[in-house]
Amino acid sequence: MSKLLTNELGPYAGSEIAIEAGKTITGAASQFKITGGTAGQVLTTDGAGGLTFGDVDALPSQTGQAGEFLTTDGTDPSWGALSVDSAELVSGSVDIAHMSATGTTDATTYLRGDNTWAVVAGDIEGVTASTGLSGGGTSGTVSVSLDTTNAQEWTGTQNFNSTSLTFDATQDWDLSLNQVCDLTLTANTTFDAPTNLVDGGFYSITIIQDGTGSRTASWNTVFKWAGGTAPTLTTTAAAKDIFVFRSDGTNMLEVGRQLNVS
Repeated sequence: MSKLLTNELGPYAGSEIAIEAGKTITGAASQFKITGGTAGQVLTTDGAGGLTFGDVDALPSQTGQAGEFLTTDGTDPSWGALSVDSAELVSGSVDIAHMSATGTTDATTYLRGDNTWAVVAGDIEGVTASTGLSGGGTSGTVSVSLDTTNAQEWTGTQNFNSTSLTFDATQDWDLSLNQVCDLTLTANTTFDAPTNLVDGGFYSITIIQDGTGSRTASWNTVFKWAGGTAPTLTTTAAAKDIFVFRSDGTNMLEVGRQLNVS
């Protein structure tokens, strides 16, 4: 194998030194040097045999750039946040914080279909924590607009949940919470005027004697009875009497009674 041995390369006016493909120039490092340039520079070629030293453009600092990506304006590199046009987002998922310049990761907000952020006023039943819809709640109420001006046909059965009144010697009856209810008498009672009457509303109460029986009930004057006379309760232990009223917004008008239902 042919070798080129030299201690120094100086100005040379003769033919070029050619190194064929697959050949090497060997020798100690002090025997062959290319001088010029500074530390950190690279040696590049112009493709025509000319060699020059040049600087390598440094990348921007990576400190504090988590989640961002490297971009360039065609001359200088820089870090930038991801911006997604909602019209172009057809699949996959994107971090909420990067979906728009005005976005927010606040759990009480959600992104609307028109690409604007809105605040959830309350919890929605069945929504679990961290969905961004309800602030992490799992139960509550949500307002729904219903068509009340047109006739509706129900395809399933509808009913009022029956509730139980707490006994009181001067009996209260909140109709907004107890449209269909029962009351077990543990002593004699006098009914006060019910609250939250609605004109056109129908209300039902089942009065039950306790294990002792012989309990009686008196009624406020807003209770209006068929024939003008209040009924006498069945006083047998555990007996049940059922009364149904229609309200005109002020009075409770009896429309039905069933005594001693057994």
